[in-house]
Amino acid sequence: MNTSIDAKIQDLTIQAEQLKVARKTAAQADKQAAAALREQQRLDLERRIKEIIQRQDYRYIRGQGCYVERSPAGWGFLNKQALQNSHAELQSSEGFMLFTKILEADGRIYRDITATFDQAPEQHLNLIDRRDWVQPNVDDVHPFFNYLTWTLSGENEEAQDHIEHVIARKYLRPEDFTIPCMVFYPQGGIGKNVFVDNVLCTIFGRHQVASVSTDNVSGSFNGVIAGKTIVFIDESQNDKLDMEKMKRLVGNRYVVINEKFQRPYQVENTALYLIGGNDIRGVIRVGHDNSDRRWSVIKASRPMPEVIADLRGITIDEAKLWISENIWVTRDAREVGRWLHNILVRHKDKGAPSAYHGEDFNELASNQRPAWEMVAHEVFGDEAFTYVSAPKLHEMVSIFTKQFFPNSRVPNVNDLRACVSSWLGKHPEFGVGPEIRKVNLTNLGGDRTISSTSAWVRGNGSSCERVNIVEKWVSCGSWRAEEDAINHDPEPVEDMLKRFKNRGLSVVN
Repeated sequence: MNTSIDAKIQDLTIQAEQLKVARKTAAQADKQAAAALREQQRLDLERRIKEIIQRQDYRYIRGQGCYVERSPAGWGFLNKQALQNSHAELQSSEGFMLFTKILEADGRIYRDITATFDQAPEQHLNLIDRRDWVQPNVDDVHPFFNYLTWTLSGENEEAQDHIEHVIARKYLRPEDFTIPCMVFYPQGGIGKNVFVDNVLCTIFGRHQVASVSTDNVSGSFNGVIAGKTIVFIDESQNDKLDMEKMKRLVGNRYVVINEKFQRPYQVENTALYLIGGNDIRGVIRVGHDNSDRRWSVIKASRPMPEVIADLRGITIDEAKLWISENIWVTRDAREVGRWLHNILVRHKDKGAPSAYHGEDFNELASNQRPAWEMVAHEVFGDEAFTYVSAPKLHEMVSIFTKQFFPNSRVPNVNDLRACVSSWLGKHPEFGVGPEIRKVNLTNLGGDRTISSTSAWVRGNGSSCERVNIVEKWVSCGSWRAEEDAINHDPEPVEDMLKRFKNRGLSVVN
């Protein structure tokens, strides 16, 4: 009896345990099924949210606290409530958390927004989007680049080719520190800043291009040029630029950097240097020696609107409008890249460019002569010249210097006499003898000496004892021996200056 009861109890216990296990297994199966269902629902929700993001091209802007949607009409702005009202998938907390997680994983969350044709700052959404623009042929270079370099070159094919060669060389061999410095003068409005700030910044990166003043290069501190690819020295004048420092800088492999509150340090001279200014006598001083290998001198002839007007056969106002409508290409990476590709193909096998020394260089060298030398060249080079006194030549030099070079010093008469005498000794082609320290100025009849002066005369001046005048002293008129008489009034100095024939003196009209 007791054995039977115990057996039944044991069976019931086993059955209870089995039922418990079965119920637990069923519960676990239900739990797993529910988890699988939830995971499937989550994956399905994630898939639908991803489709929404891809279809609507959603982004989130932290700085603005809003979402943006890209559509054929452009970018649209939405707040969180509007976004959730647009999509049932985002109305639950789980759905919105998935939405945010996917945005972050896809790099669609930005610090702020911007609108620029240049490279957008890091973590900024650029509202300017050109993905749908029609792409021209890869070899189709926009004419703006040709117009720009043609203007910069002074409408000179050789100079234009040199500009392109220099940029191509810097791109292909950026470590080449022997590339000559391009010097642009004296015209304004030729596109120097467009070339540097737009084209070169697009090619080499804005942070690698520096536009600086002369003080940043030849002053006490030059840290701004350290590690730069392009350094543009703007609005330079040759009387402000320290040429000795520039010679030590341009064309040398290393440069010593001086920063405020830091010890000087040496780095590689990585920059290609460009100089621009409006000084008629240029922005650098030529040395007439081997140091000139550093400079490519290019003189612009006209402002860009005038050049484009002639090239396109339109008015200057129409040219200005054309520039404003097309200047964007100089900031566009694809457009600039086409121009860069074009010049690389044409110049990649040319090697390193030599300094460009064309007529512009020769004219600059001529214009940089001292004012007294310019006047002396005109006076003694005049075919009609026979005589000029030292005081009168000094008067001419003084007037000329004040008129054209007001910042230059006028030498006193004794310094001028020494300079002119030395200069004439080096230029026998003028046929002017040594200075005669005493020439008697007499009246027309020759019987009365009015005054004495020192002078230079054509030919054998030693036979000249006096010069006859009527009313005024002789300026750049004729001298005669004692038996000849001058029977005219000498012209005023101002008239003589106007009469100069522009021989080696481009600033005189």
